[in-house]
This record gives sequence, C-alpha cells and structure tokens, in this order.
Amino acid sequence: MTQTGHVRFLLAASLTLLFWISANVHAAPSPSTTGAYVDATTYLSDTQLDAWYSMTRRLKNNFDNVCGDSFCGGEYSNIEALRYNCSVNQATGHIGMCAWTFAASNEEVDPVSGNIIVQKGSWRCRTPLEQNIGIDKLVTALAGNNPLYAPLPGSYRTIMDGLIDDCFF
Repeated sequence: MTQTGHVRFLLAASLTLLFWISANVHAAPSPSTTGAYVDATTYLSDTQLDAWYSMTRRLKNNFDNVCGDSFCGGEYSNIEALRYNCSVNQATGHIGMCAWTFAASNEEVDPVSGNIIVQKGSWRCRTPLEQNIGIDKLVTALAGNNPLYAPLPGSYRTIMDGLIDDCFF
C-alpha cells in the first residue's frame, strides 16, 4: 500500500471509529432517564394532568395576588413565578420533592454612561412535604381555589409556608 493509501485508510478508519463512538454515546441512556423518579407531568394520568395544570395556574394566580403585599418589595419588585414541579417515584407514586422556581430582576441606570445595570435573582422554593406523600394526594389537597394556602397532605403546613421559610424571608 502506498503512503497515500495508508493515509486514506487511517482517515477512513478514524472517521468510522468517531461515527461509531458518536452513535453509541447518543444511544446510551443518560443517568436521568434510568432512575426511579420522573417529572410529575410524566407520571400523572390525563385526568390527573388536567387537575395538575389547573392547580399550577391557580398557584400562580395566588402568588400574583399576594406578591405586591409581601414578596415583591425592595430591590426585586417584579418576581415572577416560573414553574411548580414535583419529582415522583415511578413505582410508588410518592413524591421525592416539590419545588417552585421564581425569577426577578432589578435594573438601575448608570448616570455617567447611561447603561442599564441588571441584577438578576432566582429562587428554588421547596414545598414542605411530609415523607411518602403520593402525588395524587397532593393534587387532591390543592384542588381548591387557593392552593397556596391549602394544608399539605399529612400536615398543617402550606406551600406559602415553604415560600416564607425557604425562599423570600
């Protein structure tokens, strides 16, 4: 084989090896897809999913109604509720954790340059749940008009308590 032939052979072998590695890396399941927990929206049935989305909309509305009088003062006056989510054990239906994420910003004008200076804020607020609570019990407990203030299953605590204790104060 000539030197050019060797180079072509090595190049072809290298490309084949890279293609094979790339294909197998993408085909292997990631750790996040092989665990016991899934997103609540993946676990819930269609009927439960409708109740879940309705509940999360009411949660956001409850937060928006209380925001100006409590959390949304000071340097972050524009806090937005982003997503309420829970992890659910696929085998048992028990919740691993629920958290609500929020974001906000504070903007100031630099008087010398005219630039807008932005300070960003974000929060992950845990829901104070007892152990071994099923996702179905949570959805049922928060089915009313004011899920932010509804007692959590097996507890007297509320999601609002979690916001006060874990996030904003």
